[in-house]
Amino acid sequence: MRKAWLSVLLALCAFVLPARAQDRPPVSDLLAGDADARFGMLLQAVRAAGMTGTLDGLQDATLLAPTDAAFDATLAYLGISWQDLLADPESLARILDDHILPRRLQLRDLSGGPAEPTRAGDSVQFALGGGELTVNGAPISDVDNLAAHGVVVHVIDRVLLPPDMAQAAAANRAHIRVMHLSPDAGPLSVLRDGVPSGLPPLTFGQLSEWVEIPAGERQFALVSGDAPPRAEALSEIAPGAWLTVAAIGLAESDDLRLVLLNEDVTPLAAGEARLSVLHAVQNAPALDVALDGQLLIGGLAYPGTSGGNDGFDSRVVSASTYTLTVSASAGAAAQLLSASVQLAEGYTILIAITGTPQRPQMLVRAFNLALLLPDAPPG
Repeated sequence: MRKAWLSVLLALCAFVLPARAQDRPPVSDLLAGDADARFGMLLQAVRAAGMTGTLDGLQDATLLAPTDAAFDATLAYLGISWQDLLADPESLARILDDHILPRRLQLRDLSGGPAEPTRAGDSVQFALGGGELTVNGAPISDVDNLAAHGVVVHVIDRVLLPPDMAQAAAANRAHIRVMHLSPDAGPLSVLRDGVPSGLPPLTFGQLSEWVEIPAGERQFALVSGDAPPRAEALSEIAPGAWLTVAAIGLAESDDLRLVLLNEDVTPLAAGEARLSVLHAVQNAPALDVALDGQLLIGGLAYPGTSGGNDGFDSRVVSASTYTLTVSASAGAAAQLLSASVQLAEGYTILIAITGTPQRPQMLVRAFNLALLLPDAPPG
Protein backbone atom coordinates (compact mmCIF):
# COMPACT_ATOMS: atom_id res chain seq x y z
CA MET A 1 0.00 0.00 0.00
CA ARG A 2 2.82 2.41 0.90
CA LYS A 3 4.47 1.81 -2.48
CA ALA A 4 1.17 2.44 -4.23
CA TRP A 5 0.70 5.78 -2.48
CA LEU A 6 4.31 6.75 -3.29
CA SER A 7 3.69 6.01 -6.95
CA VAL A 8 0.59 8.20 -6.91
CA LEU A 9 2.51 11.04 -5.19
CA LEU A 10 5.31 10.93 -7.74
CA ALA A 11 2.81 10.95 -10.57
CA LEU A 12 1.11 14.04 -9.09
CA CYS A 13 4.48 15.83 -8.74
CA ALA A 14 5.32 15.05 -12.34
CA PHE A 15 2.01 16.63 -13.34
CA VAL A 16 1.88 19.62 -10.98
CA LEU A 17 5.48 20.90 -11.07
CA PRO A 18 5.64 21.47 -14.84
CA ALA A 19 2.29 23.19 -14.65
CA ARG A 20 3.66 25.60 -12.06
CA ALA A 21 6.68 26.28 -14.23
CA GLN A 22 4.38 27.04 -17.16
CA ASP A 23 2.48 29.48 -14.95
CA ARG A 24 5.52 31.73 -15.12
CA PRO A 25 4.98 34.66 -17.51
CA PRO A 26 6.54 35.00 -20.95
CA VAL A 27 9.70 37.06 -20.94
CA SER A 28 8.02 40.16 -22.37
CA ASP A 29 5.29 40.01 -19.70
CA LEU A 30 7.89 39.56 -16.96
CA LEU A 31 9.70 42.69 -18.15
CA ALA A 32 6.51 44.70 -18.61
CA GLY A 33 5.32 43.77 -15.12
CA ASP A 34 8.50 44.90 -13.35
CA ALA A 35 7.55 46.67 -10.12
CA ASP A 36 10.10 49.42 -10.72
CA ALA A 37 9.28 49.84 -14.43
CA ARG A 38 12.94 49.46 -15.38
CA PHE A 39 12.55 47.95 -18.85
CA GLY A 40 10.44 50.33 -20.95
CA MET A 41 13.28 51.05 -23.37
CA LEU A 42 14.26 47.38 -23.64
CA LEU A 43 10.70 46.47 -24.59
CA GLN A 44 10.56 49.30 -27.14
CA ALA A 45 13.82 48.06 -28.63
CA VAL A 46 12.50 44.50 -28.83
CA ARG A 47 9.36 45.66 -30.66
CA ALA A 48 11.30 47.95 -33.02
CA ALA A 49 13.64 45.08 -33.91
CA GLY A 50 10.70 42.75 -34.50
CA MET A 51 11.95 40.37 -31.82
CA THR A 52 8.99 40.00 -29.43
CA GLY A 53 8.27 36.52 -30.80
CA THR A 54 11.95 35.62 -30.56
CA LEU A 55 12.10 36.71 -26.93
CA ASP A 56 8.94 34.91 -25.85
CA GLY A 57 9.93 31.83 -27.84
CA LEU A 58 13.20 31.30 -25.96
CA GLN A 59 13.58 28.00 -24.15
CA ASP A 60 16.11 27.11 -21.46
CA ALA A 61 17.98 30.32 -22.24
CA THR A 62 19.29 33.39 -20.41
CA LEU A 63 18.40 37.03 -21.01
CA LEU A 64 20.65 39.82 -19.75
CA ALA A 65 18.17 42.68 -19.39
CA PRO A 66 19.54 46.27 -19.46
CA THR A 67 17.61 48.91 -17.52
CA ASP A 68 16.37 52.20 -18.94
CA ALA A 69 19.27 53.96 -17.16
CA ALA A 70 21.68 51.61 -18.92
CA PHE A 71 20.21 52.51 -22.31
CA ASP A 72 20.40 56.25 -21.52
CA ALA A 73 24.09 55.98 -20.63
CA THR A 74 24.86 53.93 -23.75
CA LEU A 75 23.12 56.41 -26.05
CA ALA A 76 25.28 59.19 -24.63
CA TYR A 77 28.44 57.21 -25.38
CA LEU A 78 27.25 56.30 -28.87
CA GLY A 79 26.35 59.93 -29.52
CA ILE A 80 22.93 59.12 -30.99
CA SER A 81 19.33 59.69 -29.96
CA TRP A 82 16.88 57.03 -28.86
CA GLN A 83 14.75 57.77 -31.91
CA ASP A 84 17.75 57.19 -34.19
CA LEU A 85 18.45 53.82 -32.58
CA LEU A 86 14.81 52.73 -32.79
CA ALA A 87 14.87 53.60 -36.49
CA ASP A 88 17.74 51.15 -37.04
CA PRO A 89 16.24 47.68 -36.47
CA GLU A 90 19.36 45.92 -37.78
CA SER A 91 21.60 47.51 -35.15
CA LEU A 92 18.96 46.93 -32.49
CA ALA A 93 18.78 43.24 -33.36
CA ARG A 94 22.57 42.93 -33.16
CA ILE A 95 22.58 44.57 -29.73
CA LEU A 96 19.69 42.48 -28.41
CA ASP A 97 21.19 39.22 -29.70
CA ASP A 98 24.27 39.91 -27.58
CA HIS A 99 22.01 39.86 -24.50
CA ILE A 100 20.62 36.38 -25.20
CA LEU A 101 22.61 33.34 -24.12
CA PRO A 102 21.49 30.02 -25.63
CA ARG A 103 21.57 28.09 -22.35
CA ARG A 104 19.95 28.56 -18.97
CA LEU A 105 22.41 30.08 -16.48
CA GLN A 106 21.41 30.85 -12.93
CA LEU A 107 23.51 32.57 -10.29
CA ARG A 108 25.04 29.29 -9.14
CA ASP A 109 26.33 28.73 -12.69
CA LEU A 110 27.99 32.15 -12.93
CA SER A 111 30.07 32.38 -9.76
CA GLY A 112 32.96 30.56 -11.47
CA GLY A 113 33.26 33.33 -14.06
CA PRO A 114 32.43 31.46 -17.26
CA ALA A 115 32.78 32.85 -20.78
CA GLU A 116 29.53 32.24 -22.65
CA PRO A 117 28.56 32.59 -26.32
CA THR A 118 25.70 34.91 -27.25
CA ARG A 119 22.96 34.46 -29.82
CA ALA A 120 24.87 36.97 -31.98
CA GLY A 121 27.94 34.74 -32.05
CA ASP A 122 30.02 36.94 -29.75
CA SER A 123 31.16 36.00 -26.25
CA VAL A 124 30.53 37.53 -22.84
CA GLN A 125 32.69 37.07 -19.76
CA PHE A 126 31.22 36.76 -16.28
CA ALA A 127 33.30 37.62 -13.22
CA LEU A 128 32.77 37.64 -9.46
CA GLY A 129 35.00 39.91 -7.41
CA GLY A 130 34.60 42.05 -4.32
CA GLY A 131 31.14 40.63 -3.82
CA GLU A 132 29.96 41.97 -7.20
CA LEU A 133 28.92 39.85 -10.16
CA THR A 134 29.59 41.40 -13.57
CA VAL A 135 29.34 40.52 -17.24
CA ASN A 136 31.84 42.24 -19.54
CA GLY A 137 32.38 44.64 -16.65
CA ALA A 138 28.68 45.55 -16.37
CA PRO A 139 27.25 45.08 -12.86
CA ILE A 140 24.49 42.46 -12.55
CA SER A 141 22.09 43.98 -10.05
CA ASP A 142 19.20 41.50 -9.95
CA VAL A 143 19.49 37.78 -10.64
CA ASP A 144 17.44 34.65 -11.24
CA ASN A 145 14.15 36.16 -12.41
CA LEU A 146 12.33 33.17 -13.90
CA ALA A 147 10.12 33.33 -16.98
CA ALA A 148 8.24 30.72 -18.97
CA HIS A 149 9.96 27.87 -20.83
CA GLY A 150 12.93 27.73 -18.47
CA VAL A 151 14.21 31.22 -19.28
CA VAL A 152 16.15 33.06 -16.57
CA VAL A 153 16.52 36.86 -16.61
CA HIS A 154 19.40 38.77 -14.99
CA VAL A 155 19.21 42.57 -14.74
CA ILE A 156 22.34 44.43 -15.89
CA ASP A 157 23.28 48.08 -15.43
CA ARG A 158 24.97 48.59 -18.79
CA VAL A 159 24.08 47.71 -22.37
CA LEU A 160 26.37 45.12 -23.96
CA LEU A 161 27.42 46.24 -27.42
CA PRO A 162 28.79 44.27 -30.39
CA PRO A 163 32.58 44.67 -30.63
CA ASP A 164 32.62 47.38 -33.32
CA MET A 165 29.98 49.46 -31.53
CA ALA A 166 31.70 48.92 -28.18
CA GLN A 167 34.94 50.22 -29.66
CA ALA A 168 33.22 53.36 -30.94
CA ALA A 169 31.55 53.96 -27.57
CA ALA A 170 34.84 53.47 -25.71
CA ALA A 171 36.53 56.06 -27.93
CA ASN A 172 33.77 58.58 -27.17
CA ARG A 173 34.69 59.00 -23.52
CA ALA A 174 36.14 61.84 -21.48
CA HIS A 175 37.00 62.33 -17.81
CA ILE A 176 36.22 65.05 -15.29
CA ARG A 177 37.13 65.92 -11.73
CA VAL A 178 35.76 68.72 -9.55
CA MET A 179 37.68 71.25 -7.45
CA HIS A 180 36.06 73.50 -4.80
CA LEU A 181 37.80 76.90 -4.84
CA SER A 182 35.16 79.20 -3.36
CA PRO A 183 36.52 80.30 0.04
CA ASP A 184 33.18 81.25 1.61
CA ALA A 185 30.87 78.59 0.15
CA GLY A 186 29.78 75.52 2.05
CA PRO A 187 29.76 72.01 0.58
CA LEU A 188 29.11 72.02 -3.17
CA SER A 189 28.12 69.31 -5.63
CA VAL A 190 28.12 69.22 -9.41
CA LEU A 191 25.32 67.91 -11.60
CA ARG A 192 26.01 66.64 -15.11
CA ASP A 193 23.15 66.96 -17.58
CA GLY A 194 20.75 67.45 -14.69
CA VAL A 195 21.74 64.37 -12.70
CA PRO A 196 24.39 63.75 -10.02
CA SER A 197 27.89 63.53 -11.48
CA GLY A 198 28.79 60.53 -9.32
CA LEU A 199 31.15 62.64 -7.22
CA PRO A 200 30.59 63.44 -3.53
CA PRO A 201 30.00 66.98 -2.22
CA LEU A 202 33.25 68.88 -1.72
CA THR A 203 34.35 71.52 0.76
CA PHE A 204 36.76 74.37 0.07
CA GLY A 205 40.12 73.16 -1.16
CA GLN A 206 39.03 69.63 -1.99
CA LEU A 207 39.66 67.97 -5.35
CA SER A 208 37.67 64.91 -6.39
CA GLU A 209 38.84 61.75 -8.09
CA TRP A 210 38.44 61.42 -11.86
CA VAL A 211 35.19 59.99 -13.23
CA GLU A 212 34.42 58.92 -16.77
CA ILE A 213 31.70 60.67 -18.77
CA PRO A 214 30.55 60.49 -22.40
CA ALA A 215 31.99 63.12 -24.70
CA GLY A 216 29.72 65.56 -26.51
CA GLU A 217 27.72 68.56 -25.37
CA ARG A 218 27.49 68.38 -21.57
CA GLN A 219 25.92 70.75 -19.08
CA PHE A 220 27.32 71.15 -15.60
CA ALA A 221 25.53 72.83 -12.69
CA LEU A 222 26.77 73.78 -9.24
CA VAL A 223 24.42 72.99 -6.36
CA SER A 224 24.45 73.34 -2.60
CA GLY A 225 22.32 70.75 -0.81
CA ASP A 226 18.78 70.68 -2.19
CA ALA A 227 18.84 74.30 -3.35
CA PRO A 228 18.41 75.20 -7.03
CA PRO A 229 21.61 75.34 -9.14
CA ARG A 230 23.81 78.31 -8.32
CA ALA A 231 25.95 78.26 -11.47
CA GLU A 232 25.88 76.47 -14.81
CA ALA A 233 28.29 75.83 -17.65
CA LEU A 234 27.62 74.29 -21.07
CA SER A 235 30.51 72.89 -23.06
CA GLU A 236 31.31 70.60 -25.97
CA ILE A 237 33.57 67.95 -24.48
CA ALA A 238 35.97 66.35 -26.96
CA PRO A 239 36.59 62.59 -26.90
CA GLY A 240 39.67 61.86 -24.82
CA ALA A 241 39.45 65.13 -22.89
CA TRP A 242 40.41 65.38 -19.23
CA LEU A 243 38.73 68.36 -17.55
CA THR A 244 38.91 69.91 -14.13
CA VAL A 245 35.56 71.53 -13.27
CA ALA A 246 36.46 74.30 -10.84
CA ALA A 247 33.97 76.15 -8.64
CA ILE A 248 35.27 79.70 -8.13
CA GLY A 249 33.96 83.05 -6.89
CA LEU A 250 32.31 84.22 -3.69
CA ALA A 251 29.03 82.91 -2.35
CA GLU A 252 28.40 86.05 -0.27
CA SER A 253 28.18 88.24 -3.36
CA ASP A 254 26.35 85.56 -5.36
CA ASP A 255 29.26 85.32 -7.78
CA LEU A 256 29.80 81.56 -7.76
CA ARG A 257 30.67 80.17 -11.17
CA LEU A 258 32.06 77.10 -12.88
CA VAL A 259 35.12 77.14 -15.11
CA LEU A 260 36.13 74.11 -17.18
CA LEU A 261 39.86 73.58 -17.41
CA ASN A 262 41.03 71.43 -20.31
CA GLU A 263 44.03 69.60 -18.92
CA ASP A 264 46.86 69.14 -21.41
CA VAL A 265 47.51 65.38 -21.57
CA THR A 266 49.93 65.26 -24.50
CA PRO A 267 52.86 62.92 -23.77
CA LEU A 268 55.81 64.31 -21.84
CA ALA A 269 59.39 63.50 -22.75
CA ALA A 270 61.83 61.93 -20.30
CA GLY A 271 62.78 64.38 -17.57
CA GLU A 272 59.76 66.63 -18.15
CA ALA A 273 56.82 67.69 -16.00
CA ARG A 274 53.84 69.91 -16.70
CA LEU A 275 52.82 72.86 -14.52
CA SER A 276 49.25 74.20 -14.77
CA VAL A 277 48.22 77.34 -12.89
CA LEU A 278 44.71 78.66 -12.23
CA HIS A 279 43.99 82.20 -11.01
CA ALA A 280 40.93 81.80 -8.77
CA VAL A 281 41.17 84.85 -6.48
CA GLN A 282 38.19 87.05 -7.24
CA ASN A 283 38.90 90.83 -7.27
CA ALA A 284 42.66 90.23 -7.35
CA PRO A 285 44.93 91.72 -10.05
CA ALA A 286 46.60 89.67 -12.76
CA LEU A 287 49.38 87.44 -11.47
CA ASP A 288 52.93 86.53 -12.48
CA VAL A 289 54.26 83.05 -11.73
CA ALA A 290 58.01 82.43 -11.48
CA LEU A 291 60.21 79.38 -10.90
CA ASP A 292 63.48 80.06 -9.08
CA GLY A 293 63.08 83.74 -9.90
CA GLN A 294 62.51 83.22 -13.63
CA LEU A 295 59.16 84.36 -15.00
CA LEU A 296 57.18 81.40 -16.32
CA ILE A 297 53.63 82.79 -16.72
CA GLY A 298 52.91 86.50 -16.85
CA GLY A 299 49.69 88.50 -16.60
CA LEU A 300 47.43 85.60 -15.62
CA ALA A 301 44.05 87.24 -15.00
CA TYR A 302 40.99 86.04 -13.09
CA PRO A 303 38.74 84.12 -15.52
CA GLY A 304 36.66 86.40 -17.71
CA THR A 305 38.28 89.69 -16.66
CA SER A 306 40.80 90.16 -19.47
CA GLY A 307 39.44 89.36 -22.90
CA GLY A 308 40.28 85.83 -23.95
CA ASN A 309 42.37 85.18 -20.82
CA ASP A 310 40.60 82.32 -19.05
CA GLY A 311 42.77 82.39 -15.95
CA PHE A 312 44.41 79.05 -16.72
CA ASP A 313 47.81 78.29 -18.27
CA SER A 314 50.01 75.20 -18.66
CA ARG A 315 53.75 74.96 -19.33
CA VAL A 316 56.17 72.05 -19.76
CA VAL A 317 59.30 72.36 -17.61
CA SER A 318 62.21 70.21 -16.54
CA ALA A 319 61.32 67.91 -13.69
CA SER A 320 62.89 69.27 -10.51
CA THR A 321 62.13 70.99 -7.21
CA TYR A 322 61.62 74.72 -7.56
CA THR A 323 60.83 77.77 -5.49
CA LEU A 324 57.57 78.97 -6.99
CA THR A 325 56.53 82.57 -6.40
CA VAL A 326 53.31 84.36 -7.24
CA SER A 327 53.34 88.14 -7.56
CA ALA A 328 50.92 90.81 -8.69
CA SER A 329 51.49 91.89 -12.31
CA ALA A 330 51.34 95.35 -13.88
CA GLY A 331 54.33 96.75 -12.02
CA ALA A 332 53.13 95.82 -8.58
CA ALA A 333 56.17 94.38 -6.83
CA ALA A 334 54.36 92.69 -3.99
CA GLN A 335 55.10 88.97 -3.71
CA LEU A 336 51.91 87.28 -2.64
CA LEU A 337 52.93 83.65 -2.22
CA SER A 338 56.04 81.50 -2.27
CA ALA A 339 56.52 77.76 -1.82
CA SER A 340 58.89 74.94 -2.64
CA VAL A 341 57.19 72.75 -5.26
CA GLN A 342 58.33 69.39 -6.56
CA LEU A 343 57.55 68.93 -10.24
CA ALA A 344 58.01 65.18 -10.65
CA GLU A 345 58.84 63.57 -13.97
CA GLY A 346 55.77 62.51 -15.94
CA TYR A 347 53.34 64.37 -13.67
CA THR A 348 50.97 67.25 -14.30
CA ILE A 349 50.88 69.55 -11.29
CA LEU A 350 47.87 71.84 -10.90
CA ILE A 351 48.44 74.92 -8.74
CA ALA A 352 45.29 76.85 -7.85
CA ILE A 353 45.79 80.36 -6.50
CA THR A 354 42.66 80.85 -4.41
CA GLY A 355 41.33 82.55 -1.27
CA THR A 356 40.86 86.32 -1.14
CA PRO A 357 43.11 89.25 -2.13
CA GLN A 358 43.83 89.79 1.57
CA ARG A 359 44.50 86.09 2.26
CA PRO A 360 45.59 84.30 -0.91
CA GLN A 361 46.34 80.58 -0.77
CA MET A 362 48.18 78.14 -2.97
CA LEU A 363 46.75 74.64 -3.46
CA VAL A 364 48.97 72.07 -5.16
CA ARG A 365 47.56 68.88 -6.70
CA ALA A 366 49.36 66.40 -8.98
CA PHE A 367 48.40 63.48 -11.19
CA ASN A 368 50.09 61.11 -13.61
CA LEU A 369 47.60 60.03 -16.24
CA ALA A 370 49.68 56.97 -17.13
CA LEU A 371 49.03 55.66 -13.62
CA LEU A 372 45.25 56.20 -13.81
CA LEU A 373 44.39 54.11 -16.85
CA PRO A 374 46.50 51.50 -18.60
CA ASP A 375 45.47 52.76 -22.03
CA ALA A 376 45.75 56.46 -21.25
CA PRO A 377 48.46 58.69 -22.72
CA PRO A 378 51.12 59.75 -20.23
CA GLY A 379 50.64 63.15 -18.69
